Amino acid sequence: DGLDTGVASLGVNMSLEAKARYPWAAEVNESVFVEYVASYAFTDEPRTNWRPFLLSTVEGMVANATSLEEAVSIVNGYEDVNVSVWKSLGISFKSSQTPLIYDPISTAAFGYASCTGVSTTFAAALRAIAVPARV
Repeated sequence: DGLDTGVASLGVNMSLEAKARYPWAAEVNESVFVEYVASYAFTDEPRTNWRPFLLSTVEGMVANATSLEEAVSIVNGYEDVNVSVWKSLGISFKSSQTPLIYDPISTAAFGYASCTGVSTTFAAALRAIAVPARV
């Protein structure tokens, strides 16, 4: 049926790997993990396999993080403005881009997005490292 190689299955498998890898994931209860980490979609954005791309982008940033809060702060650039998902991908805010550009892969490809695209990309980067997030 193709489900074993689809975006949903790949995303769930990677989210379980992230749960085992990152210490803060132990704090996340199962229902929150299923809804806000393992889930591959946020709204009605195009379905893409964003998880491996964003994991490779942010995993080095959070390698020494010890808490969920610290990981979030690092990914968003609060710890160091030169280290963030935004700097790494060269993403900036540009109004009036939804619905054309708002899935994480399109946002990275174009280098900009409006509120929904920026929010979706940030939430996806967090989910890639087992931090619950929603838009």
